[in-house]
Amino acid sequence: MALTTILPQDGHVVEIGTFDEKSKLFYDVSANSLLIQTPGADLALVDRVTVSNAGLVTLSGALTVAGAVIATADMKVNLTLTAGADGVGTDGEQLTSGGADAECDWSAAGSLREVKDIHGELSPAEALNKVLETPVHLFHYKDGVRPTTKDYETEYAGVVADEAPWAMHHNGRILNPINTFGYTVAAIQEMSRQLAELREKVNAT
Repeated sequence: MALTTILPQDGHVVEIGTFDEKSKLFYDVSANSLLIQTPGADLALVDRVTVSNAGLVTLSGALTVAGAVIATADMKVNLTLTAGADGVGTDGEQLTSGGADAECDWSAAGSLREVKDIHGELSPAEALNKVLETPVHLFHYKDGVRPTTKDYETEYAGVVADEAPWAMHHNGRILNPINTFGYTVAAIQEMSRQLAELREKVNAT
C-alpha cells in the first residue's frame, strides 16, 4: 500500500493511499474513521479500523497484507492466528519459519507411534560412548547473534554443535531434544547392563 500525507480538513474526506493501484483508502476527518473504495463501487466504511485523536490506529478483525509493511513509529499488534496451508496448531506445538519468504508451519517433538517411521533401535553401547566423548561447556550466549535463547544473563551448561552432531538437527544448528533424550535413555540402559554384569561377577566370587 502506498500512503500519502494526511491533511485533515474538518468535514472533509481525505485520500491517504492506494492498495495495489486499485482500491483507495480515505480518512473521514469529521467521523474519525477510515473508508475504502474499490473500482466501480461507492465508499465503504472500514468498521474494523478506528483512529484516535492522538493518531493511534486500532485494527480489530482480519487483515490481509500483500507485500511489505513499513512502520515509522512503534507498533503494537494483538493477533489471533488462523489456519494456513499447514492448518491450525494444537497445544504443545510451535509456529516456525523456514526463513525469508517461507510460510510458517506448526512443529513439535511428536512422540506418537503413528507419526514415526521406525528404522530400528539405537545401540545402548554406542549411545553411552557418544555421551562420554562429548564435552559439556559452561557458557553465556553472545548478544546480537542468533539463534539463541536471548537470555544473556544465565550461565548455561551444554554441548557445542560441532562436538555433538548427534544431538543436533535443523542443519546441525539447533539442539535436538528428541535425540538428547533418546541417547540419554540408551546410555543409562547400557550403564545399568554393565552394572548388572559387574554384580553377577562379584556375586560369583
